[in-house]
Amino acid sequence: MSVGQHKRERLKAALVACRGNAGEARRRLMKELETDDLLFREIAAPFMHGIVSHAIDNYAKSLGLPTSFSPSRPTSAEAEAPPAQELDPDILDQVIGQMGKNQPQAPSSQSAGGKDSNHDPQKQANTMRALADLYKKKRVSEGY
Repeated sequence: MSVGQHKRERLKAALVACRGNAGEARRRLMKELETDDLLFREIAAPFMHGIVSHAIDNYAKSLGLPTSFSPSRPTSAEAEAPPAQELDPDILDQVIGQMGKNQPQAPSSQSAGGKDSNHDPQKQANTMRALADLYKKKRVSEGY
């Protein structure tokens, strides 16, 4: 018998015996799980990693130890990086308001190469880093 075959047979038998009533078949299988170890293992196997991880994290949290959801320690490259600049909330609102609008620029502000002559890639990179840091801080403070 292949792996999972016993589970498929028991699921089919429960549904046939209950004339397709899923709720009744569920109750019937719950009773069978008390005595059928193979059925229990085949049904629970896909969820065991999550169940064990949850149990370990809850116990570690109760002891005050770090869990898999704890913020990780910064790597040496992150520790050496200069701190991100904080954005003024009004500027942040303006930037977010303009994102995704694709407004065409006036031809006078563009150089012969078709790119904006006022474009500063470093300033854009710094702004995006600051936005990402702000978003990360918000998610951490909200518990995500």
